[in-house]
Amino acid sequence: MHYKLGLEKGGVAAFPFNSFGNIPYPEGVVSKVHEAGMDIAIFTYATDEKTVAVRNEYYNKCDYRSTIMERTNKGVLFRSDDGLWSYAYDKNYLVDVLQNGGYKVEVIPFGEIGMAYIGKMKKGGE
Repeated sequence: MHYKLGLEKGGVAAFPFNSFGNIPYPEGVVSKVHEAGMDIAIFTYATDEKTVAVRNEYYNKCDYRSTIMERTNKGVLFRSDDGLWSYAYDKNYLVDVLQNGGYKVEVIPFGEIGMAYIGKMKKGGE
């Protein structure tokens, strides 16, 4: 499948796999990307149990100290005593952030444990 991004004003702000999950205030980032006149592509983790288990195993193999997993109203957060802080934002939360930020959103499964969120700038009365 090929997904075309609407690039009428600028470019695309692309956030490689889970770099967006390291951002504590995604609303502010989405606002700035929109202000710059750019579409947005976010590649991140899903939040289902299988994906949480895969992430947990991965972070344990990275030898983080005292890794803690939390489910919040925003999604699934992994953090540790030595600096790990990584969200997988919940689908509904991230779609709301993008829509409220002025984007039409398409959500696409990405691999076995990933999700891609494609935000195209809304035009006029959309």
